[in-house]
Amino acid sequence: MSREVLDIVRGTDMDEFDRQIAMQCAPLIAGLVVSNILTIDEEYTDRVRELFLGTDISLITLIAKRGRISFFLYREKKLAEYLKDDEVVELLHNIDLNYITSECGMLENFIRRYREYMIHGGYFPHEMGVFLGYPIEDVKGFIENEGRDSLYTGYWKVYKNVPAKIRLFERFEQVRESFITMMFYGVSIDEAVELLAV
Repeated sequence: MSREVLDIVRGTDMDEFDRQIAMQCAPLIAGLVVSNILTIDEEYTDRVRELFLGTDISLITLIAKRGRISFFLYREKKLAEYLKDDEVVELLHNIDLNYITSECGMLENFIRRYREYMIHGGYFPHEMGVFLGYPIEDVKGFIENEGRDSLYTGYWKVYKNVPAKIRLFERFEQVRESFITMMFYGVSIDEAVELLAV
């Protein structure tokens, strides 16, 4: 993030909810990613639901813990399309035989595994990268290398095609900066979502 935008984030009385949505969700809202996990204070639960109501962004409550709540936000059609990819299906079946071929079943199984991990610990659901829409080569690389030896780290650990991923991460940063700048000039996060996520 540029120094100017970072100064805006730090030096204004920007609404905390708006700031968190912009920082955590801008690439999703702008259509650059198919999903993300939003973790926010529980007091904002209703605001999150209202913000995405009537858009093509769906949400599932993952877990509420110690005054914080995590949502899985996703574009249903785009995620369903990604989950149909043969490499994705094969990877998910290799991770857990309970993954089935219907996208709904796959997502439900991931949510169950994620909740179990967050509540009880144990095996981390490495397939999370699949459900966050990360490139399959990077999800495979992460699993095969147990999270080590990545070629680059940005929004996720990169194992192939580094220049393209760096350009993509730069686009994510540009979108975040645009959201912050818009809010600095009086555009609310509700207005930004209404413009971009319908």
